[in-house]
Amino acid sequence: MRKNKMMRAASALLVAVLLTTCAISGTFAKYVTTDDFSDAARVAKWGVELQIFGNLFSDTYIETPVVDDATDLTVQAVNYDSQDTDIVAPGTSNTEGFKISLTGKPEVDGQIEASLNISNIYLKKGNYGVMVPVSVTITEENYEELYQELFYLDDSNYVSAPETFTDGRTYFTLENYNEVMADYYPVIFTLAGDTVYNTGVATADSLAGVADAIADKLGMTAGTVANGVTTYTTANPTTTTFNANTDLASEYDLSNLVITWAWAFSDQDNGADTILGLLENINTLENHKVVKYDSATNKYVSVKVNTDYCLNVEFGMAITVSQVD
Repeated sequence: MRKNKMMRAASALLVAVLLTTCAISGTFAKYVTTDDFSDAARVAKWGVELQIFGNLFSDTYIETPVVDDATDLTVQAVNYDSQDTDIVAPGTSNTEGFKISLTGKPEVDGQIEASLNISNIYLKKGNYGVMVPVSVTITEENYEELYQELFYLDDSNYVSAPETFTDGRTYFTLENYNEVMADYYPVIFTLAGDTVYNTGVATADSLAGVADAIADKLGMTAGTVANGVTTYTTANPTTTTFNANTDLASEYDLSNLVITWAWAFSDQDNGADTILGLLENINTLENHKVVKYDSATNKYVSVKVNTDYCLNVEFGMAITVSQVD
């Protein structure tokens, strides 16, 4: 009996020892494997600021506002008649201008694709006039007195009348004769800002100069002229590719550009101005023609649009800035 009690006590003590050993070993030794991960990111800055806005031309200009006392209405210095288009004329200008601005510092690679269309008013060097049908009947009796002032139409050209009368011809007189001494570009454009261009003279196409200055910054090339309009495009996009963190304002010098223009009054150029104004209107009149003297044939020939003259001015620009792979 005593022996059994001793065996039970010994067994209990052994269990207690084993439990204590497990507890101690758990406190002083163990296998541990651990890992962690943390990361963060933000959206890369695009940061491209592009503005092309403003108006260059208008359908109405007020040079010096005048109030008609009888009607209490403001008299317009220049006002279009009924056509849905803007107009320009001697004495008009735009000092507010058309604004172009490309700035920013994007954090991604990108490229610029652009197109530019221009057309400027001009009149080429030469002697001009208007052939007007004679309003009186030309007979053999009065021909000798008049023929030195007369012209007749010969195969689309106007020829001086000979001394001998020919019955049945339609005769014309040359009116508004003007000699244009040099190629004439009446609308003078100025480009102000980081890139500046201004010829300041009416014998050069200042709008083409403005376009060339902008196109040079964007790697654009001038294409062929169609219907008097010259088109510039980015022929190769790689020429306008930029790297991440490029300061666009510094790279392309196109921040805060302003294009303005003026068509000044000038006694020196009033003959050319008159011919341009007549060209817009006179060819719509029956049998009236604006002509130019051809020294090679000693005849007056009808003027040709986009060769001898252009009556339209245009400036159009589009720019697309996009991310590239």
